[in-house]
Amino acid sequence: NDLKSQGLLASSGIFGSLIYAFTWIHVGHMVLALSFLLFLTPFILRGAYKNKNKLKILNATKFWHFLAIVWILMFLFLFIF
Repeated sequence: NDLKSQGLLASSGIFGSLIYAFTWIHVGHMVLALSFLLFLTPFILRGAYKNKNKLKILNATKFWHFLAIVWILMFLFLFIF
């Protein structure tokens, strides 16, 4: 709503389109990452760290680290450089 009140819409040019695109891509990644965590919660609470479940947990942690690296790089390139 703040962007809209300032006149920055998805149809207002390339910058507005990128802001909205990055926002929705971020929402999609966060929904996926949180669903991974919710899926793994029963395994973690039971302490079921067997080989089959360990791979699921490792993949979820790799995804979270991937998201962190991507968003740090995006912040650096969009706002710092």
